[in-house]
Amino acid sequence: MDLPVSRSGHAGATSIPSEGDRMSKRTWSGLAAVIMMAVASPPTATAVDANVGLQRDVGAVHAAGVTGVAAAITVGGRAVQARAGVGDVRSGRPVPFEGRFRAGSVTKTFVSVVLLQLVGEGRLTLEDTVDQWLPGVVSANGNDGRKITIRRLLQHTSGLSDYLGPGVAPSTVAEFDERRFDTHRPRDLVAKAITRPPKFPPGRGWAYSNTNYVLAGMVIHSITGRTWATEVRDRLVRRLSLTGTSVPGTSPLLLGPHSRGYEHHPDGSHFDVTIVNPSLFDAAGALITTANDLNRFAAALAGGRLLRQAQQAELVRLDPHSGGYALGIGILTASCGIEYLSHNGVVYGYYTLFGVTTDGERSVTVSATTLGLLPSLWNPEPALRAVSRLVDNAICARR
Repeated sequence: MDLPVSRSGHAGATSIPSEGDRMSKRTWSGLAAVIMMAVASPPTATAVDANVGLQRDVGAVHAAGVTGVAAAITVGGRAVQARAGVGDVRSGRPVPFEGRFRAGSVTKTFVSVVLLQLVGEGRLTLEDTVDQWLPGVVSANGNDGRKITIRRLLQHTSGLSDYLGPGVAPSTVAEFDERRFDTHRPRDLVAKAITRPPKFPPGRGWAYSNTNYVLAGMVIHSITGRTWATEVRDRLVRRLSLTGTSVPGTSPLLLGPHSRGYEHHPDGSHFDVTIVNPSLFDAAGALITTANDLNRFAAALAGGRLLRQAQQAELVRLDPHSGGYALGIGILTASCGIEYLSHNGVVYGYYTLFGVTTDGERSVTVSATTLGLLPSLWNPEPALRAVSRLVDNAICARR
């Protein structure tokens, strides 16, 4: 079920959509109600040190059933970190502070920034159509790339169905184990999506769809002659010295220090999903990063250091249909009234949520394992609420 998010809630999700796209809906639309429950009775400020407060909140996420969790708050360039649980259930080793993780749909924010940079360089406009850059790619079953603009891709108002569904995304442990090394081409993912008719005419509604950002990545390639991953690397990762951030292409490995990603077997035991070919997620969710890197990126973005003034204004411009979702970023309000930017992401084994104040001065990122895509008997909502409390406390500077 698609639920537009108001500006009084956080970004995220809890529901499992009927088409099987747990990543896309968990990435934005369904979490609104859970977050509102989480912040309905906000904790009062205390005099304890910020380190203690963050450790308390991280511990609450772990206590809600998450195998491992790490978080970082950055204020004026100075970081505070905390962790709880284990990074490996077999060895019992702790969660690494500088651990890398699969960031899921947080990738969309990076891709949106690259496209907006290209707009600022005069290489396209937000009103260009998909068909101008990808002729004939979206042209079946009522889907028409001549009517879908770049803006509508980035704000999820295209009406395109999500490619992540039966026959594409594994939905059981057995399916995942059998298909974890499959390679997927962006054009094939789009082709899967347009076998279904659009959900609404372009610009006449809002529905979170990973197909939008696979197409956005293809548009970047068409404009620059280079992959979206290369453009993200050169324009953002290297520029900001994000040393723990990468796009792995088709490599299934998660290199460097990291917590292992877990899903639950139906009996509740852990199933290791760390190793997986991320091409299934492509420009919609393949990024690998760290909490400190993501905070640095978020602060630079909110602080206006990545986009020209006109494109910065477009980044946060809302559409009447899109609730709190702008161009690859959510515009939200914490329980204390502070407005901030946010996005989250879900892939197999990993859940990520970041928030940053609109001036870029305060940013927070949480990474948790076992809050992934596969259905299980475990109810993730208490853990999602705990993650959201952590972000709300950090934005509101509750210690």
